[in-house]
Amino acid sequence: MHFDEKKVSMVDVDNMREQIASLYNQIKNSVDIVDGFINTNTKYINVANNYDKILIIGMGGSAIGADFARKIIEDECSIPIFVIRDYSIPRWVDKRTFVIASSYSGNTEETLMAYGKCLEIGCDSLVISTGGEISKLATANNVGLISVPKGFQPRAAIGYSLSILLLLFANIGLVDRKILKDIDDCAKNKLGSQYINRSKVIADKIFNTFPVIYSGGGYMEILSVRLKGQLAENSKILSYHSVFPEHNHNEIEGWNKLENLTSQFSVLWLKDENDNIHIKKRMKIVKNIINKFTNTQIDLELDGGSVVERVFCMIHFIDWVSFYLAISYKVNPSPVDNIMKLKSLMSEK
Repeated sequence: MHFDEKKVSMVDVDNMREQIASLYNQIKNSVDIVDGFINTNTKYINVANNYDKILIIGMGGSAIGADFARKIIEDECSIPIFVIRDYSIPRWVDKRTFVIASSYSGNTEETLMAYGKCLEIGCDSLVISTGGEISKLATANNVGLISVPKGFQPRAAIGYSLSILLLLFANIGLVDRKILKDIDDCAKNKLGSQYINRSKVIADKIFNTFPVIYSGGGYMEILSVRLKGQLAENSKILSYHSVFPEHNHNEIEGWNKLENLTSQFSVLWLKDENDNIHIKKRMKIVKNIINKFTNTQIDLELDGGSVVERVFCMIHFIDWVSFYLAISYKVNPSPVDNIMKLKSLMSEK
């Protein structure tokens, strides 16, 4: 498909393209936001040293930023970090738990309820939001509030949700401050921007197929979750993801039947230079095994730069894929009508 700029603009009437393109500006702005917060809230410097676990509460775009941040630093961090997407909190949450509540709108029902329970326990905490009820809750309880710029779809504010957490992790003592340089390099180098044209090619190849996304674990698993979510919210299609090596112990057998369906699948292989050598071998073998069942298999592999740079680069890449796939389907990527309808019905008494 030829992505004529005029036709793109006619479909993308709410300008999701501009929000995706702003990723590296979001990263740059996050540095100033966190610096400003820490300079006026010095009590949070190295505060993690006083606790034995970290709990991050969020949903959707806010939570996936936490997932990425947790996986990026897990090999360096000695304190366990948990991400909760729910109304309730585990029984192990106590005053030795430092809590970060993240809600872009500030009105996420699940996050508000779970965070309220943490405040009842007396957990030390901070809040990341654009405003809303959770910001009021933070102010009322004398809790540190990191204010994020408004005007984005929550999923498109991933530059803020991920960068702010990584910057915070360095400042509160969870990870070495060298990660600050990685974030700065990421904002300067803008590696993902060079993949816009390739994203158009990928979107064209998976158009009118059912995407099946395979990856290794760690931050690569979160990237596969991100791609699945973006295909749903931006492109308005269902997809599926699975993680190696667990896939090899069950799911691989599922390719043997329903050829009329599997022939309509497109398999997207998310790969990273840091993938375990055994994972690389397993992927190569499985790719050959399932080749006779599907007409489309595509490698999405980026290398070079730090882990932070590669993660942001892949985020940018797959966000563009979801955008141009939406254009292929002639659907405006911005509105999330089903989500809004659900929220409206949930608010009824």
